[in-house]
Amino acid sequence: MSRVYLAYMKKNFKGGLTAQAGFTLIELLVVIAIIAVLTTIIIASLTSAKNKAIDKAVQTNMLAVRNQAQLYYDGAGSGSYAPSQSIPLSNNCAIGMYGADPVIVKAIAQIVKDRGVDYVACFSTPATYAVVAKLKNTNDYFCLDSINTGKFVDGNSNAAWNGMYGQGSQGGDPNVKTAVVDTNTALCNG
Repeated sequence: MSRVYLAYMKKNFKGGLTAQAGFTLIELLVVIAIIAVLTTIIIASLTSAKNKAIDKAVQTNMLAVRNQAQLYYDGAGSGSYAPSQSIPLSNNCAIGMYGADPVIVKAIAQIVKDRGVDYVACFSTPATYAVVAKLKNTNDYFCLDSINTGKFVDGNSNAAWNGMYGQGSQGGDPNVKTAVVDTNTALCNG
């Protein structure tokens, strides 16, 4: 089998040139294949870590919404999370306290930036509220409402999200929305 010489010659003690032993083409291809496999594994790990970090950022921002919502309720909201009527569950998170309090506006904007507008929904009544976002790494939902610190709701299929608020870009079955948020109480299910 012929050898591939990696372009260097060595001077021998008499001043002449001698070729150094090189690698065979098979050996080089095996090394390249190993490097490619390791690179693929590393990229997959980094993607998973990035998605987990995005999910944690979403949860942290939603907890900021919860803390600020209580301050809004006790202060500027005068004992209410929403105007006199309920705000329907939708991806328009700019109505009521969601648009009135600057800290909530900033936190919701960051959640939308991290997950996209079609993956965040808000709902409120004068006495309760719920904010839900679809997580990227697990495809579950993180739902936060006025009585708990946040919980995970199983997201077995995209159909559950697509129909959750009945007016997303994907449309969907409006009856599925109760899988995540009870629209009568504005509280998380699950």
